[in-house]
Amino acid sequence: MRWKTRDALRWLTVNGTRAAGVDDVAGTPAPGKRADIVLLDMSGVSQAGWNRSDPCAAIIAQANSGNVHTVLVGGRVVKRDGRQVHVDGALATLAESHGYLHDQMAQHDGFIPQPPAELPVFNR
Repeated sequence: MRWKTRDALRWLTVNGTRAAGVDDVAGTPAPGKRADIVLLDMSGVSQAGWNRSDPCAAIIAQANSGNVHTVLVGGRVVKRDGRQVHVDGALATLAESHGYLHDQMAQHDGFIPQPPAELPVFNR
């Protein structure tokens, strides 16, 4: 296969920001761009025996969200020691939004309303 794990990591980072239309401010460490950085803890069991000469392979093939130790967004720490920080306001907003969405679903026959006519696909 001609693709390497380094290519896959680039698809997730550099190409991801390009696809989202924000590659002018994020995606690569460069002057004038946001300081969005993810630090991984590679000391856990899931990383045992990872190839130190190819960290991209370890990230793509073995890492998961549990390996995320620290995250900086715009130079501000938003996750430290594997735990999110400064999330109280966001959690309150999510709780309020959750309540609103469930009230709306209750008033409008659920998340996906039933079709107005009988359709054979729904009668199986």
